[in-house]
Amino acid sequence: MTVITNSKYKILPRPILVNRKFRSLSTAIVDGELWHTVQCKKEVSIWLRSQPGEDKLWFQNIDEKWMMNFNTFDVHPTVYTMLCLRWS
Repeated sequence: MTVITNSKYKILPRPILVNRKFRSLSTAIVDGELWHTVQCKKEVSIWLRSQPGEDKLWFQNIDEKWMMNFNTFDVHPTVYTMLCLRWS
């Protein structure tokens, strides 16, 4: 765990969100924007695939061995916000 220190403040990493329907696996900055990798249950995956913006706001996750993870997605913060509001 890395701790970023700034003159008076210490910024600790956020805990991984644990939820019954989905959970956040990681966050990363891609092309200057923050993206979230989330793992979902089947019903949330169906809802997420029905959202507009495929290949712009969300992507099916592909791991380092080029395997598709069917219930794991990389999502833009706007979709992540909708996901949290809908399923939390």
